[in-house]
Amino acid sequence: MSPSTRRRSLTLGLALTAVALLTPRLWAEDANPRGPRAKAEINAHGLVALMRARLSIVVLDARGSSREFLPSSKPCAPNASASTVARLVPSKSMLVVTYDNGPSQTLGSQLAERLIKDGYKNVIRLPGGVQAWKSAGYKMRRPAPVRAPAGTGGRRGSGSRR
Repeated sequence: MSPSTRRRSLTLGLALTAVALLTPRLWAEDANPRGPRAKAEINAHGLVALMRARLSIVVLDARGSSREFLPSSKPCAPNASASTVARLVPSKSMLVVTYDNGPSQTLGSQLAERLIKDGYKNVIRLPGGVQAWKSAGYKMRRPAPVRAPAGTGGRRGSGSRR
């Protein structure tokens, strides 16, 4: 077995272990009469293991627009339309991770609870959000800059002047 195959197998093994440990909490019934709550949580290291295993996972940034994001995440505010959520998470059985800025914010929890209420089955929160991610030593990504269309000489539009 080559070192890269061994490393990939180890990463997949860690990811599957994390999912196996979380699975009972994902489908546990909530006795809270106030409504659904996100029961499962994952830390930054667990999320990285899932990302590296290339599992089908959707990471949603509950902050909406921001200057920095976790890798592979998509902005989705808790009050986003159902069609927006359906576009971002095409299957209600997909694994979804929500996050916000940090422990003092509730946007990630609100988004997770909204997804569960809307019928999404596998919703996990990243408590501590961006702060926990950075504290664990992981880097954020910045959105790609918007570029002018080719052939416009850096100007937007048709490129012709009259």
